[in-house]
Amino acid sequence: MEAMRSWWQYIRKHWIDAIIIALLIAAMVLILVESLINGTGFNGYNQVTIAHTISGPSAGTVVRTEVSQPGKTLWDWLQLLIIPLALAIIAILFNRSERKNEQRIASDNQQEVALQDYIKDMSELLLERNLRKSDGDAEVRNIARVRTLTVLPRLDGKRKRNVLLFLYDADLIDKGRQIIDVSDADFSEADLSEVSLSRPKWIRRSSYEKEAITVISADLSGVNLRNANLNGANLFRAKLGVEVESEDDYQFEDEIAWLDKRSITANLSKAKLVKADLSGAVLCGVDLHGADLSGANLDGANLIRANLRGANLHAADLSIESFILGDEDPKDLSTWTGADLSGADLSGANLSEANLRQANLSGVSLRGANLRGANLKDVTGITSEELKKQAKSLKGATMP
Repeated sequence: MEAMRSWWQYIRKHWIDAIIIALLIAAMVLILVESLINGTGFNGYNQVTIAHTISGPSAGTVVRTEVSQPGKTLWDWLQLLIIPLALAIIAILFNRSERKNEQRIASDNQQEVALQDYIKDMSELLLERNLRKSDGDAEVRNIARVRTLTVLPRLDGKRKRNVLLFLYDADLIDKGRQIIDVSDADFSEADLSEVSLSRPKWIRRSSYEKEAITVISADLSGVNLRNANLNGANLFRAKLGVEVESEDDYQFEDEIAWLDKRSITANLSKAKLVKADLSGAVLCGVDLHGADLSGANLDGANLIRANLRGANLHAADLSIESFILGDEDPKDLSTWTGADLSGADLSGANLSEANLRQANLSGVSLRGANLRGANLKDVTGITSEELKKQAKSLKGATMP
């Protein structure tokens, strides 16, 4: 019964295809019936022509001509169906193409309407209900979070980009002052290439303070960015994981505490982060397995217990370098260390030509990792012997 119901629903949805298929089946059945009754077609016969000579020496002569006409074969019948069959197939394919195009247009329109409705609703919360200045436990914040989490699964990659930029430009997901909690937000497969989620701003905290420049970065802890395109993105000092100062702060008393901590780390598995700026970013405990970080800037990033299994870090920079903010002098980085990779899983990772100068590699797994040409000067937490034992290749590498 269930199978019949499903078949009937399919026919109702694809009735044009069903009619064409039914006609083809009917034609084939008629041909088979005809072949069973009359062989493989019309039986062959002899065509007889009789001519009478009226005048001349052979007047009265009767000339009888007999020509054999072969019967129609099944193949002859099938040849008659080739053109109709081809036209029927073309019609089916064209119908399906039109239907898919209509569905794509309808889906695109629905997504655009959903995005515009979301921006309109959020704008009302900002302007009419003072969302930006609301208290931490205010109902308006819960409403904004629910609307954000609800709309994202209905959008494609480019529209998810628009949502994220809207939240950031509206100062709703600033690091250290997050208005909307976007943990568990679905930004998977979002197109965030070249997006900037970290920029300098002039602020004055009070009337007595001199206006100063500061960096406002996004807080994306707990966000799902699986398969997202972040190539060339600016995530300087962005928060994507647990904000801790050392490995000691990442110890947990029980499994529940561990799960709570893991729930606020971003999922960047298989994300594209080619030449992305992640310097100073909080990536502690973040899932980066299979991510493409080739050429990425990770100097000063916190990668304690990050999962980088199978990640591509070709020519990535994980060293300690100075940076310039606007027209100011380079900041004092004398107290900085290189990227903290303690406890990270880098097994099978491509670290060829990576700059790991002064990086913390204590407890890191480098089994099968490619460190060909890498700069390992002044790294801590691992010995040359351990590197040789674990790494797949150290050819041309600058050893500790």
